[in-house]
Amino acid sequence: MQDSGDMNNAQQERNLHQFDAEVGKVLHLMINAIYTNSDTCLRELISNASDACENLRYLAQSDEILSSYVQDLHIEIILNKKENTLSIYDTGIGMTEEELRKNLGSVAHSGTQKFLEQRTGDRQQDSDFIGKFGVGFYSVFMISKNVEVFSCKAGSADVYKWSSDGVSHYCVEKSEEKIRGTRIVVHLDPNSEYLDFHNVKRVVKKYSDYVSVPIMLNVHGDAVQEEDSKCVNSSIAVWRKSKNEVSKQQYEDFYKEIAEVPDSPWGVLHNVNEGVVEFTNLLFLPTNRTFDLFSSERKRRVKLYIKKVFITDEGVDLVPYYLRFLRGVIETDALPLNISRENIQNSPVIGKIRSVIVKRVIDFLTCKLKNNFDEYLHFWSNFGSVLKEGLCEDHVNAPLLLKISLFYSALKKKFITLSSYIEGCKQDQRSIYYFSGESTERMLANPAIEGLLKRDIDVLLLTDTVDSFWVGMINEFEGKKFVSASSFDLGIEKDQDASEANSKGDNDALCKYFKTCLGQKIKDIRISDRLVDSPVCLVSEEGGMDSHMERILVTRKHIEKPSSKILEINPSHDILQKLRSRIEAGTCGVDTEDVVHLMFDQATFLDGSFPENVVDMSNRINRALSRIG
Repeated sequence: MQDSGDMNNAQQERNLHQFDAEVGKVLHLMINAIYTNSDTCLRELISNASDACENLRYLAQSDEILSSYVQDLHIEIILNKKENTLSIYDTGIGMTEEELRKNLGSVAHSGTQKFLEQRTGDRQQDSDFIGKFGVGFYSVFMISKNVEVFSCKAGSADVYKWSSDGVSHYCVEKSEEKIRGTRIVVHLDPNSEYLDFHNVKRVVKKYSDYVSVPIMLNVHGDAVQEEDSKCVNSSIAVWRKSKNEVSKQQYEDFYKEIAEVPDSPWGVLHNVNEGVVEFTNLLFLPTNRTFDLFSSERKRRVKLYIKKVFITDEGVDLVPYYLRFLRGVIETDALPLNISRENIQNSPVIGKIRSVIVKRVIDFLTCKLKNNFDEYLHFWSNFGSVLKEGLCEDHVNAPLLLKISLFYSALKKKFITLSSYIEGCKQDQRSIYYFSGESTERMLANPAIEGLLKRDIDVLLLTDTVDSFWVGMINEFEGKKFVSASSFDLGIEKDQDASEANSKGDNDALCKYFKTCLGQKIKDIRISDRLVDSPVCLVSEEGGMDSHMERILVTRKHIEKPSSKILEINPSHDILQKLRSRIEAGTCGVDTEDVVHLMFDQATFLDGSFPENVVDMSNRINRALSRIG
């Protein structure tokens, strides 16, 4: 006759099972490829608990016995610091002994997925089943070396216990526990961060705030304020509601919560998108600039949710960099919950979502520009420089972005669109003229544009760094080429009066004298067709970069120093005429050389740069002042 010890050992052997897959390899895969953040294991366990509740809710619709079980669907997280355990308890459908073996004994086997495959029904209800139980569940072994699962199938009184260290075997046995649904007990190290109430609450709020059943958080063995033991999740995913069901105040409250800013949104895009890829977006355009808008990381803050579970807001091209001012949520069921960030990034689903979002934002901004220019101007003053990055980075949508871009008009002294610029063009005008610089005030004072303005030809003043890049990539708009006002050839007709004045006297001798005085400081010298009231200006050589672009490249250390420019002179100007008289009379000296150098220094200042030798310039000014009287 066998003794009780032998019987117990035999019973344990019958309850002990080997995993159907090599769990060690799978765990290594999850830690190094699927999951890079241990917080996601809580996300997975909570998602499975929510899944079980939704499963029960659905079955209860056609099963009278189960209908009494759905009155108190919830999830409870219990931290026990004395026993160093974290327990996640749900009042969902539960599992039988056989289901525990099938769902937890085989990695990547999903009871939920099998359930979904076997049923048909409402698509919206189907989407509430969060996902792949197998692999997601095993992420718990990232933070634990011993896990117990107690479960009771709804409608049954039998409770079974599954336990494992996640290495090679697991045990399934009957339990004396009295529970409803499923309770997962995770054994932790004494110093684990997942025994800290506030840290666990943070994880729940971040990843599972919109799970549709209440999530309670309690602590055993530690004093916690009474209010902290209540429901910690919001439960209501605002973006899943119809537009007609969401008030303006609810939009504002959600915006402030998700964007973490005190102001109200400038614009709201709330759409349910059907087609090749189904997804929902609730996106906000801020009223004011966000603090990190121009940080070098160019972080995007739109959050990706899969079946109401937060996945990530970093490292995924849900929106392009030039729309990084957007805040909000995009949710899709077209991706698996346990997908890695790398696989998300490479998924064609993301590319399709991004294309739709870009089109929606551009359409929204186009409508705003058309219906309320002043409101749009407020948006543009905050985010226009970021939006224009798309002119360099998004060749497909660049023509549409150009149409909603605003530029400061030197003639009208206000912001206009390119379409408005073209409406004001002269009949034979073939170009859109622009000028780049640090500020509109300095550019308006630059003599390089005065000839165009005198001819009543507008010049668009570009002050953003990105402007110097996109104008080199986009050649034209509606058939008119972009031409810098500082370029070698403006392609405009010569002013007849100025031409006659410039032809009088020996301009060749004047140009030669300038070249002799300035030497290598200038690339060349020529008689100007653009100057009206000013004596000199600097322009770029044919095909060369403008000065503003060169200064940017010098700052970024892409080039060592700016190139030499062409000096244009206006012989009809009073200073130049007096200088020419001195040259013709052969009475030039230090004073006339000083005049040439000072005019060059002046042109350099007005072009936005500093003279190479400020001390020499100062000495010339002092000599000129000493001649007074």
